Amino acid sequence: MASFRKRGNTWEYRIRYTDRKTGKSRETSKGGFSTKAEARHAAAEAEQSLKRGYDPGTGDQTLREYFDWWFVHYKKGSVSGNTEVNITNHLGRITEDIGNVRMKDLNRPMYQQMMNRMGSKYAKSTLQRMNTTASEAFRDAIELGLLYFNPVERVKYPKTAKRSKTSKDKFLELEEVKALLMAAERKWRVEKPEYAQYLYMTYLLIGTGMRIGECCALTLDDIDLESGQVNIDKTMIYSKETLKYHVKETNQE
Repeated sequence: MASFRKRGNTWEYRIRYTDRKTGKSRETSKGGFSTKAEARHAAAEAEQSLKRGYDPGTGDQTLREYFDWWFVHYKKGSVSGNTEVNITNHLGRITEDIGNVRMKDLNRPMYQQMMNRMGSKYAKSTLQRMNTTASEAFRDAIELGLLYFNPVERVKYPKTAKRSKTSKDKFLELEEVKALLMAAERKWRVEKPEYAQYLYMTYLLIGTGMRIGECCALTLDDIDLESGQVNIDKTMIYSKETLKYHVKETNQE
């Protein structure tokens, strides 16, 4: 429950809450409001943040820690499985570069420099999707009082390296296959075991050489565990007319 008091010409709120990690009673406060109504409104938002699990005492948390907390409390379970995967991939690219930066130390030049470095790795469309996710997380950080600006705003996209379609783009070397499997094992067996199907699909795609559409079109009748064979005679395609996916049988020689 919040309490309010007037200090000079401005109002201040104070909220007592229980630290979920230690179980101890703590207090957070903020002043400088012109009216008591403004202080009440800010206190109500702060109390809602506390209910979501936000701890005002974590101003020194890293960007990685905030992204992890934000995903669990704002996205996990409220979006589809594929969307969850996309979000974690987007945030993962950022934390891989500047994840250890403290939230209070984050600034626009730092974020822009990260974007410039990513220009050699990802296409512009990938960077745009990544920033859309990050911008949403940063807007919530502003409401929580962790940031006073959105570092994604006014970001300039660097020139990205154009890749030509060569044989190297179509095939993976042995070491690349090993790296892919290691990443899949870590992602889908350790970090997110609830989506283990993606791990099995990775092994299946590598072991058979089938296309992703063919893999998505498989049914239980196509898999013979006793003989170790998979029947591949159809593929999943997207129809621009119906805006839906459907299965199409492929011609067999």
